[in-house]
Amino acid sequence: MGERVRINDALLQLGIEQLSAIEGIAVDADRLVDDVVLLAYVFDDPQRFSTALTHVINAIHLIVRQRRIG
Repeated sequence: MGERVRINDALLQLGIEQLSAIEGIAVDADRLVDDVVLLAYVFDDPQRFSTALTHVINAIHLIVRQRRIG
């Protein structure tokens, strides 16, 4: 089987909480969990995961403020 994700449950939970707290967007809870877990597979080092998560959060905030993508 593949390697185990090195991101612990507490960090995954924090990511889910931070993303779900963004005002101005609607999220599907199951898909949000899937997205955070997939992010952890790609960025399997805790520091890289935290950095990637911060960039995702900042991007979503920008989209909410500007209401446009592209």
